[in-house]
Amino acid sequence: MSIAFSVAPDAAGADRGFPWRYGIEAVTDLPLDVAGRFWVEGPYGLRFDTSVGWLPTAYVELVNAVVVAAGGYDESTAGLVAGSLGSSLVWRTHFGWRPLHDWGFYFSAGYVLAVLGGASNTGDAIVAVTGEESPAGVGARYEVTSTVHMVDVELGWLWLVWEERISLRVALGCSSTVAASSEISPGVPSALTAEAAAELDEIYRTYFFVPVVSLAVGWNFAGGKPEPRVRWQ
Repeated sequence: MSIAFSVAPDAAGADRGFPWRYGIEAVTDLPLDVAGRFWVEGPYGLRFDTSVGWLPTAYVELVNAVVVAAGGYDESTAGLVAGSLGSSLVWRTHFGWRPLHDWGFYFSAGYVLAVLGGASNTGDAIVAVTGEESPAGVGARYEVTSTVHMVDVELGWLWLVWEERISLRVALGCSSTVAASSEISPGVPSALTAEAAAELDEIYRTYFFVPVVSLAVGWNFAGGKPEPRVRWQ
């Protein structure tokens, strides 16, 4: 009798082509958010991920600068947008597919919910946007809250290094607003603040169609290669 050693993949893994993997990431999706992300990949390269983060002020300024430079809206309207984004919560969820086992390429599509809020001298912005004087005063501070619903698509590449424990990812995508709802309070007179809120909603629907660049680094909890098996002959 002789003993021979050979390396063979796990039978179940060979059948489905992909072992189960799951991990966490620190990610920036420019210009949408800076976030923490959880992802899982299962049989046949099917993927799911979800992230929660916030929209940095610098990203808002970048979007405003691009739209103003392109002639989409003026500086006064940009002030209304910036004033409405003093705080934010951005939730993204994707389903995707990595079609080739030995390649990092994947694509995905999903949903984005952005809950935005802030307080600013929107009395100035209301005057500029509606053309009517705010009875509370030009320098009055108003609370602005917005809920924005978006859909997006993403093409990316995933690397697993250091025994497949560390994950590196880059992606290009596009996000588009499909619905938005804003409120400005106090709402007296209601017609004036409602007009400004409607203008803000129109801005989101018209101009929040943005390319997205994602950069991420993370940890794969199910790292490592399939263990070699010993075959007796």
